[in-house]
Amino acid sequence: MAVIAIYRLAIIRIKTTSLAKLNQLDTLDGKAEFYVFHVLPEWTALCILYTGNIRKTFSTGFAGDWRYTDKKNQAEEEEMTTRGENGSNDQERGSNVEGDRIKLLEQQHLEYARVQAVQLQATTLYF
Repeated sequence: MAVIAIYRLAIIRIKTTSLAKLNQLDTLDGKAEFYVFHVLPEWTALCILYTGNIRKTFSTGFAGDWRYTDKKNQAEEEEMTTRGENGSNDQERGSNVEGDRIKLLEQQHLEYARVQAVQLQATTLYF
């Protein structure tokens, strides 16, 4: 949004001494330039914000992320423990649980990397 401030500083030197005499801001080109520099940055920011599904990306609800703990991780952990209890013997059950934990860690790592990439994109757009 610094574009708007820079544009205003650039045109602050233009003065109107007579209401009957037109200056360069009263022409069609001047008006188009004004709206391009004032409206385009705002529309660009809105389009960027609306293109991504923030609720799905960050697993938030209508009011944001208000939960103390992440229920998605709790459900996955409970599912892993129930899978481990259904094994035929202790060794098979242990290998299933360990494999599930590795898969879960890989999924969490990929999710974390994706969130970091989204945050990096968002911060680079503002600077």
